Amino acid sequence: MVVRHAAFTNTLRTSARYGRHAKSGFSAATKKWAQRSVGKSCSSCGRVMTKPSKSVKGVKKDMSQLEVDHIVAKSRGGNNSSFNARPLCARCNNIKGAR
Repeated sequence: MVVRHAAFTNTLRTSARYGRHAKSGFSAATKKWAQRSVGKSCSSCGRVMTKPSKSVKGVKKDMSQLEVDHIVAKSRGGNNSSFNARPLCARCNNIKGAR
């Protein structure tokens, strides 16, 4: 197949690299909404959530930091809308997985 448009070529490369769909996350507005939960307790375990920090190679992640979780996992048909998002601590989000 010959593709002559640069934007379409990038889409094909991205789709091939990440599977069927290109990887996309929550919108900036949803992430900002979740940031308001810093200092409040996790809805799952009750731990006080801290502000997320940039990951550094070789440094263990703080398991009480805030993460935005899909209520219905993307692998089970969930989407990236704000209605399918909730703030959880990193520990609860890792335990939950794709359930």
